[in-house]
Amino acid sequence: MENTGLRLLIVDDHPIVRDGFAAVLRDAGMQIVGMAGNGRDALALAAELLPDVILMDIHMPVMDGLRATQALAQQLPQIKVLMLTLEDSPEYAAKAMQAGAKGYMAKNNCDTDRLLHAIDTVQRGMFVSPYPPTTVSSSSPLTSRETEVLILVAKGKQSGEIARILKIETRTVETHRQNIRDKLGLRSVAELTRYALDHGLI
Repeated sequence: MENTGLRLLIVDDHPIVRDGFAAVLRDAGMQIVGMAGNGRDALALAAELLPDVILMDIHMPVMDGLRATQALAQQLPQIKVLMLTLEDSPEYAAKAMQAGAKGYMAKNNCDTDRLLHAIDTVQRGMFVSPYPPTTVSSSSPLTSRETEVLILVAKGKQSGEIARILKIETRTVETHRQNIRDKLGLRSVAELTRYALDHGLI
């Protein structure tokens, strides 16, 4: 596992928690580019600093972690979010996945090795959670934006055309397409189209 040099943003409403995680991760060779105490500040810092991975709490004032993660998935989908929370439940893990998080960990089950492994996993684009995928996944593991992209892909649209329709950058469409492939375990357009048909999306 090679996490050295990764740029991280830590988002938690408890300063002592932020400082604790920052100390551990700096010792592991990672760069803490910023810290925030709520989701709104996290969005602003993420847009400014463009970290590789964000450690995100759920319950915070002003804007909670789920809403912030959903906004990040729409605006900055290349940034990986690892949800790190006191909520040790598959229901919240499912909500995190729906919002666009790449990983979910409960703080009470989090030691240094597990945290470093989770960060390594999500920065490579894979989902990590203590719960089986069948427990975590709800009707769809995709965010609303990813679902929109999937529908257009299944209808035969190319990335440039999708970008124009959704009024986003072509590279953002490509990131969404990669996330869709990773989450669904599907590679070809034919497979994605079959998934969309099977799930009543088209």
